[in-house]
Amino acid sequence: MCAGDGSSEDIPYKQVLLETLDRIGCGGLVLDSHNNVSTANSVAIEIIRRWSNSPLEGDDELAKAISQLLITMSPPSTEDDRMTAWQNSEYPLAIFRVPTGEDVVMVLVDLGTSLQPSAKTLRRMFKLTSAESKLALGVARGSSPDELAQEIGVRKTTVRSQLASVFSKTQTHRQGQLVALLARLSILR
Repeated sequence: MCAGDGSSEDIPYKQVLLETLDRIGCGGLVLDSHNNVSTANSVAIEIIRRWSNSPLEGDDELAKAISQLLITMSPPSTEDDRMTAWQNSEYPLAIFRVPTGEDVVMVLVDLGTSLQPSAKTLRRMFKLTSAESKLALGVARGSSPDELAQEIGVRKTTVRSQLASVFSKTQTHRQGQLVALLARLSILR
């Protein structure tokens, strides 16, 4: 059930789409005309495991959990109504359906996580130090400078100084701009 399983029914652009979704931390499922999952990327499998709160041993258990998720969602009433937000008490998801002819690609977005590139990517692209990369990724996760100072074990003034350096090197001026930039770069893992 994983992307790229080598079956003759695989369509290359769907594999590329699922791999791309994996890179940016989004789940991807390909459903056939009977709503059976023909392909799933690794992030989708992990999202389904967390959503179902079960280890899901084997393909049969995974298929049942995916079927249960599909049952809990209301089908789109119009072509423009392809987005479904679903939330249980602990695990919010956004699900987007993309018809591709005979199949449907479902994009699963875990609303509890932030998309971000790797620290290595930040060091290579912007010449950030390890400490600056760690700080930038902390900001992308939603941590405040004060929280990061406590987490890292440095003074608030050190964090603010490093954050100013990150802004300068990334040509951003506010935390919101930095977060948006990092989300756009999340595909570069």
